[in-house]
Amino acid sequence: MTVRMDWVDMLSNVMDEERILEFVKDIPRTQAASCYSSSKHALARWVRRVSPSWAVDGLRINAVAPGNTTTPMTQNMTDAQMEAALLIPIPTRYGRKEFLDAEEIANGITFLASPMASGINGVILFVDGGIDALLRSERF
Repeated sequence: MTVRMDWVDMLSNVMDEERILEFVKDIPRTQAASCYSSSKHALARWVRRVSPSWAVDGLRINAVAPGNTTTPMTQNMTDAQMEAALLIPIPTRYGRKEFLDAEEIANGITFLASPMASGINGVILFVDGGIDALLRSERF
C-alpha cells in the first residue's frame, strides 16, 4: 500500500546513481515505509526484467522476499513493536507470536542457488510463512 510507483519507475529506469542519491536526500523520514516498499518493488521488477537476458549467458537471477525474521535487529524490539509487526499472523506460525528463523530464509536462498533450482529464473521466492499468499491470494 505504501509503494510509490514513481519511485519504482525512477529506480528501475534510471542508471544514474548520483541522481538517485541526490533525490533521496530530500525524502522526509515520514516516508520511510514508502522507501522500503518501493525499493523492494523496484528490485523485484529488475530481477524479472534482466533475468531473461542474463540467462542467455547461463546466469540465473532470482530473489528472496523474506517475512519477519528473528535477527539481532528484531531481538531488541519492544513488546509494542513486536505486536505491531505481528498484527497479521504468519500463517505457518498461526496462533504463536514469533517470527521466522533466519535459517528458514537461508534455506530458500540455498535452494535457489543450488542445481536443484536449475530451471528457475526470474522468480521472487516469498519465504514469509505464507503472508504474501494470505494478503495477495488473487494475484498470480
